[in-house]
Amino acid sequence: MTDYYTNQFVFEDGHNDFAIYLRYSYNNHLYQRNFTEPFKSGDLGQHVDLDRLTRGRVGGTFWCAFAFCPRVSEEYTPEYFFNSYQTANAELDTLRRIIAAYPDRFSLPHDSSDVESIVHAGKIASPLCIEGLHIIGDSIATLRNYYALGVRYATLTHNCHNSYADAAMVDLLSGGSAAAKPYWGGVSPLGQKLIKEMNRMGMMVDLSHTSFDTMQDVLGGSPEKGWNGSLAPVMFSHSSAYALCPHPRNVPDDVLYLVKNTNSVVMGTFATDFNSCREPNDFDGIFDVPRGMEDVSKFPDLVAETILQEVSDDDVSKVVGQNILRLWRDVDAVAERLKANGAHALEDDIPWGKRPNEPENGGKLRRIE
Repeated sequence: MTDYYTNQFVFEDGHNDFAIYLRYSYNNHLYQRNFTEPFKSGDLGQHVDLDRLTRGRVGGTFWCAFAFCPRVSEEYTPEYFFNSYQTANAELDTLRRIIAAYPDRFSLPHDSSDVESIVHAGKIASPLCIEGLHIIGDSIATLRNYYALGVRYATLTHNCHNSYADAAMVDLLSGGSAAAKPYWGGVSPLGQKLIKEMNRMGMMVDLSHTSFDTMQDVLGGSPEKGWNGSLAPVMFSHSSAYALCPHPRNVPDDVLYLVKNTNSVVMGTFATDFNSCREPNDFDGIFDVPRGMEDVSKFPDLVAETILQEVSDDDVSKVVGQNILRLWRDVDAVAERLKANGAHALEDDIPWGKRPNEPENGGKLRRIE
């Protein structure tokens, strides 16, 4: 019975942090035998390798680039932006190289229409993603360049506020993280423009890691602010239900109603501190996972359990991948409409004479109206 579902429908992993593991365990070196042999055989550490992807019947994975936030919530110097940018560039390069190194196993889709043909060819559709817009600094051009490299969604924040939106959590100088105090009160004026640009490009907006105010703003739940939110449906790539686990990283019920009303999607995470609210599908970026979901090879077992719970065929298909593929198609359709109506790219404002890496206000976030 499980085979029926896994053969009929694509498993789509919404957020895979494999690039972090490659950076810290292999220094981004992909061609030496200490990586290639266990990657092929199924003996690689953590949660992902070719063998386990095959056994897990994975047809698609969003591979994410990540760079740490600063540990002081409002100190965003150009130098730090550059460090984050360098790290993200290196991780995106690593992900593109591993896709190129195994062309019989991975393929980088241009848009949602490519996924079906990639899967039918027996490959894993491998769009890229970035986690936290502190990575791009104040540069919209950088986000467009990332789209050209294959990035198809961007998480608005990680564990820090940035020029575009408030985060749910902030990393602390003392170590660890804590619930964040509001900075913009949701999405900033520049963030509103950036989200419209993402809609125009066809880049999905990811609200995992964002504050409740940011979620409300993007989903159109704050019309009193004079903005109706994203023109396209959005996603939560790795979040859980706040009603079941009251953690700042999770999605409260009032936001879930907005998700439903906007045809948006919440993709669950396997991080146990967001599911059971104890300390420790975000594979290879976490260490503590639920029993029975130790790695990507266990996805068919998840389907088997949904069958035992008498979940309908239609809902099973949505759980394993059709929800996110439908959302991606909707985002592509909005982008096509905006471009057909003559929408232009959002341009960066870089005054003549500004020196590179020169702070304008002591390195603090600028309130750009």
